[in-house]
Formats: sequence, structure tokens, C-alpha cells
Amino acid sequence: MKDVGETFLIHVINVAKTKWESGDLDVEEFVKDCYPKVRETVLYREYLTPKQVADLYPGITTGILRQLRLRNEGPPYTKLAPGEKGRILYSSIHIKEWLESRATFPTKRKSRT
Repeated sequence: MKDVGETFLIHVINVAKTKWESGDLDVEEFVKDCYPKVRETVLYREYLTPKQVADLYPGITTGILRQLRLRNEGPPYTKLAPGEKGRILYSSIHIKEWLESRATFPTKRKSRT
């Protein structure tokens, strides 16, 4: 199973390959645009802000994450400072584990006869 950082890097490589093959790759512009994103992904790929979590997973919003924290539910998180201004970070591994723990599997229904 790929983590968020690995998935992003594969996407960047595929975009570069496609542009290269079509002759539409401006290397300087591509590096200038992608380097900060790639650097951030590589260096900080294990921890995500609530906004990053919401951007990556459909159906999850920053509001839902906040409500889950207030109710002591949801994925584990790290709060870097006390109070309302303390930055919240989620481990990408914990997010995946939490989502997987919420999976439901269909069961066969007994036919009514």
C-alpha cells in the first residue's frame, strides 16, 4: 500500500513523463513549480494538516475532523500547542488505519421465502 507522499511523487513523475513525450516539458518551469511540493511531500509526508487530510480523502472535511476531535472520536492526532491556536497534525498511517477500521463489508441477506 502506497503512502500519500509516494502516490504524489508517482503522479509528479507521470506528469513529467507525459510532458516529456509530447515535447511540452519546460524543465525549468516544471522544476520551479514542483520542487517545493515534492520537497514538502518528502520531508513531511508522514504528517498532514486537517486541510491536507480533507483534500486527500473525499467526504472528510476540516469541520468533520474538528467535530470528531471535540467528541474524542476519529483518528488519533497530535496537537503541537495547547489551546485553540495549537496546530493539529495527523499521521497519514493513523488516518489510513482509522478509515480501514470503519470499513463495512456487505453480508449476504437471507432470502425471504
